[in-house]
This record gives sequence, C-alpha cells and structure tokens, in this order.
Amino acid sequence: MNLVNDQTLASFRCFSVISWNVRGLGDPDKCKLVRNVFLNANPVILCIQESMLSNVDFFKAASFLPPGFLFASSPADGSRGGMITAWDPNVFTLKNQFCKPYTIACTFTCNLSDLDFSITNTYGPSDHAFSLPYLQHLFELPNLIPGPWILLGDFNLVRQPSDKNNGQINSTLANAFNSTILQLCVSEIELSDRLYTWSNLQPFPILARLDRVFTNNDLNSLFPLTTLSSLPRPTSDHTPLLLTLNTEIPKAQILDSKNIGCTTIASFPLLLRAGDRFLILETRLGKLSLVSSRLEPGQRSGLGVPGHRLLSLTIVASSLSFLIFSKKTETFHSKNFRCGKLLEKCCSSKSD
Repeated sequence: MNLVNDQTLASFRCFSVISWNVRGLGDPDKCKLVRNVFLNANPVILCIQESMLSNVDFFKAASFLPPGFLFASSPADGSRGGMITAWDPNVFTLKNQFCKPYTIACTFTCNLSDLDFSITNTYGPSDHAFSLPYLQHLFELPNLIPGPWILLGDFNLVRQPSDKNNGQINSTLANAFNSTILQLCVSEIELSDRLYTWSNLQPFPILARLDRVFTNNDLNSLFPLTTLSSLPRPTSDHTPLLLTLNTEIPKAQILDSKNIGCTTIASFPLLLRAGDRFLILETRLGKLSLVSSRLEPGQRSGLGVPGHRLLSLTIVASSLSFLIFSKKTETFHSKNFRCGKLLEKCCSSKSD
C-alpha cells in the first residue's frame, strides 16, 4: 500500500473511469491491446463488458489489467456476456458488491478522501426478448444502492432515432428505456466527441450509440465537472469511453479590453457580470444560449448560478467588452446575435 501524504489528499479532486465492451478476452494478443488502452488512459476504475470468460483468475487478469488492480467479475453464459469491474487499491477500497445477471454493483471508499460512491457496470441483453425484464432489473437497483451512483456500460438499447445512423429503432423499447431512466432519477453524461459507440464493421456500416453513462443527483453534486469522451479503439466493435470526474472549480479569469483580442469562441461558456445580474452564455452544438440570474450578495463570491451545473470554463467579464469582442471578431452567426441584444438589454436595465 502506497503512503498518502496530506498534499495528495488535498489535491485528489479528479479521477477517471473507463467503460468498454471488449468483445472477448480469450485471445492473449487481444488482451495486450486492451491492456495498452488502459495503461495509456491511466484510469483508477475499469468497467468491462463481454469478457466472454467463464472464469477470471489473477493470472488471466494480469494479461489485460494494469499492474496491481483488484477486480470483481461475473461469468459469461457460454460465449455471451461476462463482466469485470476493476480498481486501483491504492485509491479505492471495495466496501460492498453484488452481482446480478446483467450487472455488477460495487461500492467504494476512497483512500485519499472521505468519498463513498457506487458504480454499477451493466451489459444489456442483445436478445431484445429479454430487454423489458432487464429494464425492470435496472429499475430495482436504487433500492439496493444508496448515495452517489454511476450507472454505465453497454445497454444494448437506444433512446431515439438519432442514436442510429439509419434512424431505424424499436420505438417501444426506446420509450421503455427512457421511462426507466426517468424513474431511476438519473441524468445522462453527454458524450462530447462522437455520435455512435458501436459499429457492425461492414463496408457500409450500421452505427449506433449503445454505450452510456448515467449519474444521480448525489454524484452530480460531488463532481459537477464530470465529462465523457472516447478513446482510440484498437480492437472490438465498441468504442471505449473515458469518464472523468472532477470537483475542482476553475479559477476565474478577467476578460477586458486589454486581453479581449486574443480570446476566441472556444472560451465559452462565459459567466458575465452586469450589476447584480450574472449572465451565462454557453454553446451547445453550435448554438448560443443565454441565461440570466439575479444573485444575493453572499452568493457572488462563488461565481456560481443556483440551479445550474458548474461550467467547464468560467470567465468574469464586463458585458460591454463582450459586445465589442463579439462584433469585432464576427464569431457569431446572425441568428445568435439576438443573445447579444438580450445581453445589452439586461446591462442597460437598472438593478432593482
């Protein structure tokens, strides 16, 4: 066990989790490819689906896991399924676990802080005749898992037509999936850099988003800057996903006429101050949105807006400088300029 000093304890505000349907770990050469992905990404928790292994001993685990990782596994049913959840024992201690036909649920205590949370690794049935019983199983999980919770894996279900490149979905199952998510009181972490996570690897492929990450409100409160991105896929027909959990609040940067020329549209989202109004501008899929909020004096020091998630980048700026910046660089589309007009109106109005 590594010794943890006070500085390490204080700075432990960010860690990562990988979720990946590897499509079998029986081939030693494939195990090396999988292991290299894990070593390069340096996660502290791994959630593997479709190991296709009926038994996982420590010798086999060493062929695809980072050195020293401990693990819990669920055996495959013949050539189908099999799940593994692995973790770095220098960072986490397993507090509790249980395995069900479609899930491995683990509760961890962090060795570097007072953090306790649960993570459920899931692999949904590829035979959709079993999808509704699977969703019923997911629905029952919160009764067994209190506190901060991550639900992730290959669900083998889509939520909407845009989750497939051909738009062809089973609407009944999609509606049932969405209803289950709503009843679980979890929110999906949006994948930031791609639309699909699975391909049938054909010359004219069918693409779908089958792999997802959900978190509950308790987890979101602890890690307000959580992000989800993809990793390179050297094997398998699924893309590995990297979940980064972060509690560190970024330092504010003052934007004024002296440094405005070197700032680009990539600096969004912005937090602008106009009297006692705080105005959030953020871009999603190229569209700019504006939210106005009035803060009490005691809330201003935190630079947060009640009811809104902490932003990935925060900049406190004068609204007039922002308007000069947006007009000078012409970075806005015409339909988005109305946000500037709304901002100007908010700034010109007198504070109550």
